[in-house]
Amino acid sequence: MDKFFPLRKKRHLVNVGAFGIAAALGQFMMMLFTFLLARRVGPVSYGFYFSSFSLLFLTSILFNNGLDTWLLNQKLNETELHETYSQIVTVKTIGGIVWAALVVVIAPLIRPDVYLRILLLINAVDIWTDAVFMSSLAVLNIQGKVKEYSISLILSRTFKLLSLLMLMFLGTEEVIPYAIGRAFISILVATVALCRLKPRIIPIRFPALLNKLKSSRFFALSDFLATIYMQIDITLLNLMVGSFQVGVYSPASSMINALFVLPTAVHLYTLPLLTRYYYDDPPKFVKFAKNINFLTLILGLILCLGVYLLGGWLIVRILGTDYEATSRIIVVLSPILLMKSLEFGFASIIVAGGAQKKRVMPQIFASFVNVLFNLILIPRFGIVGAAKTYLISESILMLWYGWIAYATFRNVKCKEVKNDS
Repeated sequence: MDKFFPLRKKRHLVNVGAFGIAAALGQFMMMLFTFLLARRVGPVSYGFYFSSFSLLFLTSILFNNGLDTWLLNQKLNETELHETYSQIVTVKTIGGIVWAALVVVIAPLIRPDVYLRILLLINAVDIWTDAVFMSSLAVLNIQGKVKEYSISLILSRTFKLLSLLMLMFLGTEEVIPYAIGRAFISILVATVALCRLKPRIIPIRFPALLNKLKSSRFFALSDFLATIYMQIDITLLNLMVGSFQVGVYSPASSMINALFVLPTAVHLYTLPLLTRYYYDDPPKFVKFAKNINFLTLILGLILCLGVYLLGGWLIVRILGTDYEATSRIIVVLSPILLMKSLEFGFASIIVAGGAQKKRVMPQIFASFVNVLFNLILIPRFGIVGAAKTYLISESILMLWYGWIAYATFRNVKCKEVKNDS
């Protein structure tokens, strides 16, 4: 086992597994939430719900700023970690209020037929408070408290699913109560996490704040671009062909995106370890990086084949015959799971190796291709055009990431040889 996964201390392998299981269970429950809600309220109402959620998620980078990923890449002692966490919570709190106000006011003025102000407000609270909760989980990750991290994540997602099941049991058929229930749970778990970690309420020192934002700017841009090519298809479908098409397409894209949680878990757990190895033990960095890529390759193949063979059948079984078109779309999208898994392995090497700045250029190009091809293909082919565009942009991103990761890997090996000589 140590030869395959050279961590020697097998607790790391156990922790990766715990991370993956917790993330998979949490995402499975959110995917189930999505499917049950879509089936309950129908494509039209679900299209309104998901349209507002997609727009808010796309613009949430305005207050998230890539700070969680940036935090995972820092070497901090406990005092510095608590101080930084407090600053991040302050930034997200103030920035989230401003962001929510802007989107809730402006979006319905642009497309009142698509964006319902009440749904925008409820979903904004949900996304905002969940972002604060995710910062708390990042702290637990850095502290190595995998058990607490896993339990917190699973409980938060379990209670959201239970809120939906309770409303279904009561016979609720309107989408707004389901959105309120989900947002209420987000507020609750974020509050519990804040009480547990006790961030200090600190005054904003603008020079220090600007330094933090400057340090995280490439992480913020990276997160923003990643969100674009994951969410822009929904937004453009909504604007160009209507919310009904969104209601048909979004369950397939949601299932694909939900399964990203497994390679994401590998990335999030291994990034702090790889960062330490990069600075303190380059030979371990080289060995660990190789096996991370092998792990994400195997994981991607399993996910891709699983969805290709079973995804369409599951969609029809869960959502019903109204979603036959969705079942065909998910088969088209299945190769993305292999590409995305490899990308997360490459991203771990790139970020830990100090090459985050180089990661931005392929994201910019892939996002440009994504938007351009969506604008060309959606009016002609609808949801099929959006699916093919997703495949094209992810192919570009995977190949470019692989080249940067290989270059980073080679640089570390060259330094290792020089040090030995």
